[in-house]
Amino acid sequence: MAWASSVFVIAGRPDCAWGDRVATAIHRLDALASGYLDAATVAVVLSTESGTTGPATVGLAPTDASFAQIVTALRSGMPVVPVLIGRTYVRAESLPEAIRDLAFRQGLELPDEAALPVVAARLVATARTAELFDSPASATTPAEPAGVFISYRRDDSALRAEKLALKLALQLRPEDVFFDVGNLVPGTDFRGRIRDAIERASFFVLVIGRGFLERDAQGQRRIDRSNDVVRFEIRTALDRNAAAIRPFFERTEATVDAPLSGARGRWLTTHVVLVGGADMPSAEQLPEDIAALGEWPHTDGGDIAAAADDLLNLVSMFGPRELRSRSSKVLWSGRRLTDETVLTDTALARLAELGWTEKPWRREGVMRVVHPRFPQHRFLVQTHPEPQLALEQRTVTGRWELK
Repeated sequence: MAWASSVFVIAGRPDCAWGDRVATAIHRLDALASGYLDAATVAVVLSTESGTTGPATVGLAPTDASFAQIVTALRSGMPVVPVLIGRTYVRAESLPEAIRDLAFRQGLELPDEAALPVVAARLVATARTAELFDSPASATTPAEPAGVFISYRRDDSALRAEKLALKLALQLRPEDVFFDVGNLVPGTDFRGRIRDAIERASFFVLVIGRGFLERDAQGQRRIDRSNDVVRFEIRTALDRNAAAIRPFFERTEATVDAPLSGARGRWLTTHVVLVGGADMPSAEQLPEDIAALGEWPHTDGGDIAAAADDLLNLVSMFGPRELRSRSSKVLWSGRRLTDETVLTDTALARLAELGWTEKPWRREGVMRVVHPRFPQHRFLVQTHPEPQLALEQRTVTGRWELK
């Protein structure tokens, strides 16, 4: 199989030099498509009109060949990757209607020239993955059977959301907790992955920080954007519960004995965890399609461990049978191993089952255990003089502290 023609680059604005720079970087990897029909992936380089922070704009006329190529690529389902220059972000309302779906594709950020080789390499890897499987759908990361879906905003509550996900995953299993769409292959439509995960989840947990309703430099709240990921997740959860109760209000003689299945028959338990001193938003502060969020039950997540325990109590009471049985297994308590895991090798075996792997460590008698989904946390397992298990968290300064 030849890889020479893989990525086709389109500049969203003809006056933006970044389109040529991205194409040149891909050409150095011998992976630049000579034409649109030769491409396995299309990269659309987006920037603002002024070149500063703000929503991406497209300077192509609908009659331009490049505009038509973007439309065709989006409709075909092939990977179409928005490449965001500097501090550009995509807002569906700022794009022409014909290419508005571009706002829902997993993109890549290109903050400066130094990041260009990495972005080019990821675009090439995306194209080769798509060519290898010969199917846009198969290029996505396989969906996980999530029991708990955690929704959060990255720059608002990422660290606390990760810690919450970690504690839940330790009590359940990593695959029981859907924590992020960030591992999607660039260019894929994130809406399908989110819908699928929420469809299979039993619990939807929204982590809200103090910046949840903050405005950007242009004075607009992200929650007001139609393509805001968090808003889409909330709306999907609300739609699922609306579908679950609708049959009870629309029963006819033809459906009265029909079994309910899928999302129509299963109620999604929703809960909000407030962190960083955040207040619960009211219905009046929210867009109309997610205003019902203001009525969701909520807890103070100042103590993440206590919030995790509250959620596990919900799982043990209202979750499906397989989740209830796992939620009752306690792996560790504080810095000491529990009675269930008195022996160090038993603790390591249990962590290995949960996807944690041992890494070399310079301290004799202490093992470091990490997980790729929780990079800000690690376990230290002491083998002697007394078996102990400690959880550490990396601070903003890069230092590790016991939790």
